[in-house]
Amino acid sequence: MFLFFSYNFVLRTIFLFPFVNASFSPSPLPSPTQQNGFIARLIHRTSPDSPFYNRHATHEDLIREDIRTSQERSLYLGQFMKGATSMKLAKAPISNEFVMNFSIGTPPRNTYAVADTGSSLIRMQCNPCNRCYDQKIPRYDSRMSRSYEEVLCVHFDCSSRDFLSCRPDGVCSYDMTYMDGSFSRGTIATETLTFEGSGFMGSITLQYIYFGCGTNNKMTSNRPFPGIVGLGRHDLSLIAQKRYPSFSYCTTKDPSGYVQGWIHFGSASKLFGPSTPLLDNPTSNYYHLSFQGISVEGQELTLPKIVFDEGFIIDSGAAFTNLHTDAFDKLTDAVKKLMPDEEVWTRDKFELCYDNPYRVPEIKLKFKDMISFPLREGNAWVKIPPLYCLAILRTKGVSVLGMYQQSGLNVGYDLENKQLSLKYVNSCPDDDDDDI
Repeated sequence: MFLFFSYNFVLRTIFLFPFVNASFSPSPLPSPTQQNGFIARLIHRTSPDSPFYNRHATHEDLIREDIRTSQERSLYLGQFMKGATSMKLAKAPISNEFVMNFSIGTPPRNTYAVADTGSSLIRMQCNPCNRCYDQKIPRYDSRMSRSYEEVLCVHFDCSSRDFLSCRPDGVCSYDMTYMDGSFSRGTIATETLTFEGSGFMGSITLQYIYFGCGTNNKMTSNRPFPGIVGLGRHDLSLIAQKRYPSFSYCTTKDPSGYVQGWIHFGSASKLFGPSTPLLDNPTSNYYHLSFQGISVEGQELTLPKIVFDEGFIIDSGAAFTNLHTDAFDKLTDAVKKLMPDEEVWTRDKFELCYDNPYRVPEIKLKFKDMISFPLREGNAWVKIPPLYCLAILRTKGVSVLGMYQQSGLNVGYDLENKQLSLKYVNSCPDDDDDDI
């Protein structure tokens, strides 16, 4: 999840334009050989620039929220890994880790959305709204945009996913309903999105972008996001629609201690460092990795087969890494044996904590074709004063590499060659001098 956000809105009176055009046919997607790409800022929810920023939230409050959303995320991803076909089997899997700021429509109106590698669709809350939850900025109003166009079923395969269908009037619609009572329903349309960009890349305008215009929405969590930018592998994600052969992102802490970062698309992508294959999976559109093991202080752990069978996903929506319970037990047992300190019980959901340990053992993850990938101390452990806790959670399903463990890394998705690269950097987005 990533974005920019500005609270400065210019309200203008404009004429209302009709938005249904029976002869509408979206322009063809750009050729993969076109030179295109852009850079956008990633804003963490703890940054004052984020619409989710809560100045009253304590460090402990934020940790507990991240734990809860990470576990929900792992549950959701795991169900689809096992071939689930309905989102009604899970809670709404949306966290607010990172957001992206952009403008939508013509004339452009500022908004933001969660950047999510686990989502297939770009979607926004839209006016006129039959039912919508409150959000911190005005909702996008499709009636006020000259570039809004509903998508007719004759121009689009509305049976390509179980959440799509064709309305009686011939317009394509979507319905995402979750077990916890959350849902988003509305129309599939096309719109113009504008991202401000950075440096030499400048701003970029993307036309005829398919998105879900949600006019009937309910969110049971306390994360009232206006929208989602889907970055998954399905053909409705932003990545697939623009046929970007690659993208990358990087997050680090700024001098003030706030997490910030950048996401690079297409020709602006940063692909360097050790790489591992991105695996195809017929039951999901997530980014699967070939996980091969864990070592603690150079000692390889013997993991049962089920750990590898359940799979391993890299994800932008989970704050903390979730590790299959059998692997988690092996990891914590190995750490305990090397720690001279007594572990300390905590009411938080981190299972292994110590009171100001002198040192902690090195943990490395092993992925196919990659030299064992070390988790730096600041990626593997989190301080919850006065305790120091292993920042990895237990799960009974699919293992997920979360964003806390990806901090300080340039993470490159080479979709053309199906490779994922990981490399520690000093700063984002252009410093590639640090070796892993």
